[in-house]
Amino acid sequence: MLGVLAGVSIAVKAQQVSIQPQFPQRLQPVTITYTPAHPQQANAPVLVFTYSNFYGLPRQLPLQKKDSVWQVTFPVQHYATYATFFVKDGNDTIRAAHNRHFGIPVYRADRVQVKNGRLYESYSLTAQMGKSPRLSAFQRALLQLELKDYPDNFEAQVRLYANRMAVADEQEKGVLKKEAYAYIAKVFEQDPVKNVNLATMGYLILGDNRNDSVYTIIRERYPQSAMGTEMRISRIAKEKDTALKISLLEKEIAATTAENRSGLEEAHEMLFEYYTSQKQAEKALQHARQTFNPTSPYYPKQVMQVATTLAQSGLAPDSALQYALLARQLSHQYPAGLILYFKETGHIPAYVSDSARTAAHRQAEASALALAGMALVNKGDSTQALRYLDSALATAQEPAVLQFAATAYQRLHRYQQAWQCYRQQLLLQKVMDTAMVQLAKHSYTQWQGATGNFEQEWQHIQAQRRQQMRQQLQKQLLHAPAPSLADMVNLNNQPVLPDTLQGKVILIDFWATWCIPCMQEMPYLQKVYDQYKHRSDVCFMIVNSGSRNTLADAQNWFGNKKYSFPVYFHTNPGVADRFGFNTIPALFIIDKQGKLQYKHMGFEGPQVEEHLKELIDLLL
Repeated sequence: MLGVLAGVSIAVKAQQVSIQPQFPQRLQPVTITYTPAHPQQANAPVLVFTYSNFYGLPRQLPLQKKDSVWQVTFPVQHYATYATFFVKDGNDTIRAAHNRHFGIPVYRADRVQVKNGRLYESYSLTAQMGKSPRLSAFQRALLQLELKDYPDNFEAQVRLYANRMAVADEQEKGVLKKEAYAYIAKVFEQDPVKNVNLATMGYLILGDNRNDSVYTIIRERYPQSAMGTEMRISRIAKEKDTALKISLLEKEIAATTAENRSGLEEAHEMLFEYYTSQKQAEKALQHARQTFNPTSPYYPKQVMQVATTLAQSGLAPDSALQYALLARQLSHQYPAGLILYFKETGHIPAYVSDSARTAAHRQAEASALALAGMALVNKGDSTQALRYLDSALATAQEPAVLQFAATAYQRLHRYQQAWQCYRQQLLLQKVMDTAMVQLAKHSYTQWQGATGNFEQEWQHIQAQRRQQMRQQLQKQLLHAPAPSLADMVNLNNQPVLPDTLQGKVILIDFWATWCIPCMQEMPYLQKVYDQYKHRSDVCFMIVNSGSRNTLADAQNWFGNKKYSFPVYFHTNPGVADRFGFNTIPALFIIDKQGKLQYKHMGFEGPQVEEHLKELIDLLL
């Protein structure tokens, strides 16, 4: 028995959840209503999107109480196509069926689903059905329905070929592959420049990377197109001979036409950086102006980057000041999160909370003020510079702002203020930067002279960092019932015995052999494992759980020879629902009492090592 490790995850009758209207259209509101089994409950249920291209919405939406039901209403964006969700009510997961989530298809006015609706629904089935033997047939039926309404849907057609090939015998597979390749080639040849991305995507869907050959066609047939030029510039960027690279870039710039102008942005960026490093102000500024696209959502970021490069280099201080002040004016438009781009819809900002957006805009304004202060230092106007630096630090003391301010203070020989900025920056850094430590040490010793004791100050900073991290982690502890650890097997296909897990801090990491972020995380997990591998009260379970992986994949994984942490396999295709994740890697930590205390989805970067060590120490 699993005792305290057993969690609760059940599917409740779909009648408890309703979606109105029945045929939602773009720009219409949709209302989700949930009728709980226990109407007097105190905690609000949460709608959890499991697959969604409703990018303007957060992944989780709390429901609001209305009489005896719970509801949430949200708009269907102008580009929305399809979404799936379940309702999380305490420890209960309310789904449409055991292996199906609720769906929100988007319709046209004639009640036909919008283009890509069934295609996206076929994507969503993997997270819902896991390794079900019926998955392929369900996806095939959806792709066929998509093509019935939209016979020109290129991706749906290629994915249908791939689906049929996966279940065909060798002879039929060969015929289907020939048809699929002919189809991709036909669409590509209709308009190679327009359809190049379709072609490369099509080959990748079939498991064949033909990017180089497709791009070669564009470069050779359409060298003067924007795309042909952009591809050529990307190749020039890899040139190791700097003089030759600059010569080739200048040659490309000299051949600028109205047709290829948009493909030369990277060339101007490289030349701007080069001439700045060579202290050739006129040429640097000439290329800087060509890096801007005022119609792009990245325009404020582009201006900030130019201001940063000029101010830090000390080149063209008047222009650096102008760009910094322009960046301040644009700070309320600064990108606060991921901006997606699709040919059909253009740029789409992904969801960002109001507080995160406000913080990003405040940081952008503070960075611009600090850069203006640095530019004024370079101009020799220390009085104005100090005013701008004070305003910057009063607006936001974020790492970039502190870095700019510290550099400016150093140039003014105000080493105490520079040290204070570096010290605060070291406390805020997620991963310790040794170069930053040396800069901090320089400012401190210049300020204190022979009487200073930097090593003592450095020990205080490290202790304060650990204390801050522990306080933050304590606030993140979940104190929730742990999901069941049934269905875990080791690489010998032997089940994990519950008794062996009792009284231990358990670190669980779900991953898959095909997951690139998972592979990036592995070296850090190894370092954490090395520190605790001799402790009998700490257990590591690095669990292969990918929906496209088998036990054999886990057994044959190259990392088994590279890493020494124990690898397991999860035999239950519904493990993602059980633990509540739809992204891997997914980290979970269970304490000695069997409570789930921590979870994190996705690779958070090198800081994961320090975070996990502090968490394990906290729970021990």
